[in-house]
Amino acid sequence: MALLAMEQYGRMLSALRPGLVPATTPAEIRSILEQGGTPVWMPVEMVMEEPAIPHGWEVTSDSLSAWLCGRLRADGLLLVKSTPQNADNQALKALIDRNVIDSAFARFIPESGVPVWLLAKTDSARLEKVLAGNMDGATRIVIDD
Repeated sequence: MALLAMEQYGRMLSALRPGLVPATTPAEIRSILEQGGTPVWMPVEMVMEEPAIPHGWEVTSDSLSAWLCGRLRADGLLLVKSTPQNADNQALKALIDRNVIDSAFARFIPESGVPVWLLAKTDSARLEKVLAGNMDGATRIVIDD
């Protein structure tokens, strides 16, 4: 149900904003990017076909984005959270313990091999800088061993 809700929300966003294009596969995501569009991932098909992803509430969009980054061989992952972050670095375990990030994230992010950054939803002024590669002001998630 949650996956269907994510997909429905993504379709609504894509209908409201030119340049946002629904995508269901890594190939579609890459193609949209190459054409200058912004892909909006429709997760149902890929996630339901992947036996390594548990089907339960312990896996949120955070973990799914980490998993997708691994499939895309992405350069990094930026999570926008409702909770302000007041440090340059945060330990993954501490973020999980505070329910900022779901517990399954600890499994998927090391597998993806990408660095992870956090911004608060109130950090819209920093967002453009971060998307341009300037990570000043974003919180880096430190993966615990």
